[in-house]
Amino acid sequence: MQTADKVSVIIPVYNRSKYMLDCINSLFRQTYKNFEVIIVDDGSTDGTVEICKKLAEEDDRIKFFQSSHRGVSSARNYALEHTTGEYVFFLDSDDMINSLLLETLVREMKKHNASIGACNVFSVYDSNWEKLKEKLKVAPTPSESVYKNNSQAVTEMFSGITPLSCIGGVMMKRELIGNTRFSKDLFIGEDFWFIYENVIKNADCVFLVKQWYYARLHENNSSNDYSFDGFMTRFERRKLVWESEEKLGRSENAKKQKLDGYDCFIRCFEQNEPDSADVKKMRKILKEYKKDILPALSFKQGIAYRMYIYTPKLIKFILKRKSK
Repeated sequence: MQTADKVSVIIPVYNRSKYMLDCINSLFRQTYKNFEVIIVDDGSTDGTVEICKKLAEEDDRIKFFQSSHRGVSSARNYALEHTTGEYVFFLDSDDMINSLLLETLVREMKKHNASIGACNVFSVYDSNWEKLKEKLKVAPTPSESVYKNNSQAVTEMFSGITPLSCIGGVMMKRELIGNTRFSKDLFIGEDFWFIYENVIKNADCVFLVKQWYYARLHENNSSNDYSFDGFMTRFERRKLVWESEEKLGRSENAKKQKLDGYDCFIRCFEQNEPDSADVKKMRKILKEYKKDILPALSFKQGIAYRMYIYTPKLIKFILKRKSK
């Protein structure tokens, strides 16, 4: 590899003292050595700062910054301002990566002249994390890759199965990112929106066949938030995308995002009581966007939609009966 092909690895952290060392150690095991690590602490209170400071003292490739608690988007945006690499790779502080990942992504992106590279995520429950670490001690075999032109990459983003669904494991050319930043108004789905904003810059992509990004599943994952705020950030992300796709003349993609927004409502509805304050606010949002969502639904979905909105207790009762 040319020494110019430097990778800036961005790691936002918040109260991850139990997980940080596994994450950083997976970086130090990389076969690709031309990288810098930019860690931004988002106001941790659990000893994370002390661990990060020690790591930065031990390895000059690590740049450590601290900020008040403003959210993961602010932390990543701050890190982006301090990158110096030609490539930017995103890694979450409670996850790990395969030792060949950075080398393979850089090589395949250069080979295909792609602006974005990614691999699928392999999710592991906390209880199985130590078993995974043992498996990773075995030297991996190389991974094949699949090239996607921009049209194919956009289509895949709306397929439901894509390495571009979350930011972990994604590498982008810093030149492509430019001034694009993560939305501070979203706390779930902000990564998809950021990726989407960069993909529609006519970026070609390369995806690795192997799942070399290992995401740790634990109770503190923000994806477990089914409150009104959790619903609203999910719904808002989809609204941003469908409005963008409509402007670009891709009505089918917009329709898929409207259906996805409706599904977000159903998932959050089912985790709450039908007469709760959160569900009342969720139903209000769906009423506001009735003209957008209802035409995207099938006849049966349309009936269910009206029941969710106007007779929430009845549909909750029906759902309970069906689950028995």
